[in-house]
Amino acid sequence: MGTGDIKLCSPPRTTEIIGKNSSYPTVSDDGRYIAFQATAQLLLMHASDSCHAYLYNRASGTVVMMDKEPGGGEGLLSGGACSTWYPFVSGDGNFVAFESNADNLLGPGADNNAAKDIFVYRVSDGYLTRVSVDWSDPQYGGYADA
Repeated sequence: MGTGDIKLCSPPRTTEIIGKNSSYPTVSDDGRYIAFQATAQLLLMHASDSCHAYLYNRASGTVVMMDKEPGGGEGLLSGGACSTWYPFVSGDGNFVAFESNADNLLGPGADNNAAKDIFVYRVSDGYLTRVSVDWSDPQYGGYADA
């Protein structure tokens, strides 16, 4: 892609997502990675109307959902609703931070603080960790391998 070219980074999975949003894009310094949030059901694992965090790799053309449970399913809050907001990709493209109220991203029962948390996704291997819990908190150290 040359300077000034426009490329759709959030390809639709079906034609049933008309009217759904993709927003808050951030781009790594070299332009390879674009993180964004979307309510559109972009991947098969995204079956709800919840907002999720995605990462588009311009080099490979792939899109991954970053806020998923350890088993690979959609990150959700108990009861089904969830939202993940404001993904931000690091300048070097190695990490993406985002905010989520999903309580299953760390595995069953690992996140019961009933609060929005900040997570960091490591691009190289999909490792996901929660960084918003203080070391003295009983829930400190929760993590998930995506």
